[in-house]
Amino acid sequence: KTHGQNQLRGVCRVSVKLKHININSCFGAMTLGFETSNPDIQTVLQYEPHKVCLPVLNEYWGEGICANLEEFQRKVRLYVRKEKIDVVSARYREPGDWQTIRTTIDCARPKLVVIESMASCRSDRLSELFKDLWSLGYDAEGHVIPACSFGVIYKGERYWLVAHPHSDGQQKGRKSEETEGGLGKQYITHDLIDEYRTALERNGQTARGAVFSEP
Repeated sequence: KTHGQNQLRGVCRVSVKLKHININSCFGAMTLGFETSNPDIQTVLQYEPHKVCLPVLNEYWGEGICANLEEFQRKVRLYVRKEKIDVVSARYREPGDWQTIRTTIDCARPKLVVIESMASCRSDRLSELFKDLWSLGYDAEGHVIPACSFGVIYKGERYWLVAHPHSDGQQKGRKSEETEGGLGKQYITHDLIDEYRTALERNGQTARGAVFSEP
């Protein structure tokens, strides 16, 4: 019986879907990137206020698309009552976006946060993001990553911020079945940043703007 239960746990662990919420989806490029890179990622909610993007989002994802902020926030609150959110990603396009992103992170308490912004984003705005993430219980690291570092023909510089719960928090550092079945034994943030740094060094560039509570 015990052997059968262990086998069942193993099967369940393999089939776990990582729940993902995306904010400011635009035409869905970031969502598509997550789902393509990891088939275990399931996007459950997307928020995009610009109506021109909605036909594309609805065609490819259908359910879970919100153009109304109040509706989106209500769905987030309802969803987290029954399911855990593993990843929250967002495009930070203008200062007013941060309140929506912050509220969602605070409500969902994801294991991973990924935020994209223009490389020209002002440093004082970025400082606000880091301070707020810290107050919410997250360590964060940010880098300017050009698209050309990954073989794209245009420069496409973007600022990428990756955050995870504090080292002394409940979600980070636990070698539990839940953690193994979710993001894995290694923190996904470290893997992502290592990949970014490797790509930058390959192109003779240096990553900048690191902010971590530990090496």
